[in-house]
Amino acid sequence: MGDIIRGMLGDSIKVTPAGRAAFDCGDIENLIVAITPGGIEAQEAQGQRTFVNSKTLPKNCVYCKREDLEAMGIKFLDDVDELFVNVELPEG
Repeated sequence: MGDIIRGMLGDSIKVTPAGRAAFDCGDIENLIVAITPGGIEAQEAQGQRTFVNSKTLPKNCVYCKREDLEAMGIKFLDDVDELFVNVELPEG
Protein backbone atom coordinates (compact mmCIF):
# COMPACT_ATOMS: atom_id res chain seq x y z
CA MET A 1 0.00 0.00 0.00
CA GLY A 2 2.75 2.45 0.90
CA ASP A 3 4.45 1.71 -2.43
CA ILE A 4 1.25 2.51 -4.31
CA ILE A 5 0.86 5.86 -2.54
CA ARG A 6 4.54 6.71 -2.94
CA GLY A 7 4.27 5.81 -6.62
CA MET A 8 1.33 8.19 -6.98
CA LEU A 9 2.59 11.03 -4.79
CA GLY A 10 6.35 10.68 -4.46
CA ASP A 11 8.94 9.11 -2.18
CA SER A 12 8.76 11.76 0.55
CA ILE A 13 5.26 10.67 1.68
CA LYS A 14 5.07 9.05 5.12
CA VAL A 15 2.19 6.61 5.32
CA THR A 16 0.59 6.81 8.76
CA PRO A 17 -1.88 4.30 10.25
CA ALA A 18 -4.65 6.82 9.54
CA GLY A 19 -3.48 7.07 5.94
CA ARG A 20 -3.45 3.30 5.62
CA ALA A 21 -6.98 3.03 7.03
CA ALA A 22 -8.27 5.72 4.65
CA PHE A 23 -6.57 4.03 1.69
CA ASP A 24 -8.01 0.65 2.62
CA CYS A 25 -11.52 2.17 2.72
CA GLY A 26 -11.03 3.97 -0.58
CA ASP A 27 -11.40 7.34 1.18
CA ILE A 28 -9.03 9.45 -0.91
CA GLU A 29 -10.02 12.75 0.75
CA ASN A 30 -9.06 11.47 4.21
CA LEU A 31 -5.98 9.75 2.78
CA ILE A 32 -4.72 13.13 1.58
CA VAL A 33 -5.51 14.69 4.97
CA ALA A 34 -3.74 11.87 6.81
CA ILE A 35 -0.53 12.06 4.79
CA THR A 36 -0.34 15.86 4.80
CA PRO A 37 1.82 17.19 7.66
CA GLY A 38 -0.60 18.78 10.13
CA GLY A 39 -3.55 17.60 8.04
CA ILE A 40 -5.41 15.71 10.75
CA GLU A 41 -5.00 18.57 13.22
CA ALA A 42 -6.27 21.06 10.62
CA GLN A 43 -9.25 18.83 9.84
CA GLU A 44 -10.09 18.54 13.56
CA ALA A 45 -9.80 22.32 14.02
CA GLN A 46 -12.13 22.93 11.06
CA GLY A 47 -14.62 20.42 12.46
CA GLN A 48 -14.57 22.22 15.81
CA ARG A 49 -15.16 25.62 14.12
CA THR A 50 -18.03 24.16 12.11
CA PHE A 51 -19.62 22.63 15.22
CA VAL A 52 -19.28 25.83 17.27
CA ASN A 53 -21.05 27.80 14.52
CA SER A 54 -23.79 25.21 14.10
CA LYS A 55 -27.13 25.10 15.83
CA THR A 56 -26.86 21.59 17.23
CA LEU A 57 -26.37 20.26 20.72
CA PRO A 58 -25.75 16.78 22.09
CA LYS A 59 -28.98 14.98 22.99
CA ASN A 60 -27.57 13.97 26.35
CA CYS A 61 -25.99 16.88 28.17
CA VAL A 62 -23.60 15.92 30.95
CA TYR A 63 -23.63 19.06 33.10
CA CYS A 64 -27.22 20.29 32.78
CA LYS A 65 -30.73 19.11 32.10
CA ARG A 66 -32.67 19.77 28.93
CA GLU A 67 -35.21 21.70 31.01
CA ASP A 68 -32.42 24.05 32.16
CA LEU A 69 -31.50 24.79 28.56
CA GLU A 70 -35.14 25.36 27.64
CA ALA A 71 -35.43 27.81 30.56
CA MET A 72 -32.55 29.78 28.96
CA GLY A 73 -34.59 30.09 25.75
CA ILE A 74 -33.13 27.21 23.75
CA LYS A 75 -35.78 25.45 21.66
CA PHE A 76 -35.17 21.82 20.75
CA LEU A 77 -36.12 20.87 17.20
CA ASP A 78 -35.65 17.69 15.15
CA ASP A 79 -32.96 15.10 15.75
CA VAL A 80 -29.85 15.26 13.56
CA ASP A 81 -28.87 11.67 14.35
CA GLU A 82 -28.61 9.40 17.38
CA LEU A 83 -26.23 11.85 19.14
CA PHE A 84 -27.27 15.40 18.20
CA VAL A 85 -30.40 17.53 17.99
CA ASN A 86 -31.05 20.76 16.08
CA VAL A 87 -31.83 23.73 18.27
CA GLU A 88 -33.01 27.29 17.92
CA LEU A 89 -30.83 29.55 20.02
CA PRO A 90 -32.14 32.70 21.70
CA GLU A 91 -31.02 36.11 20.48
CA GLY A 92 -27.77 37.41 21.92
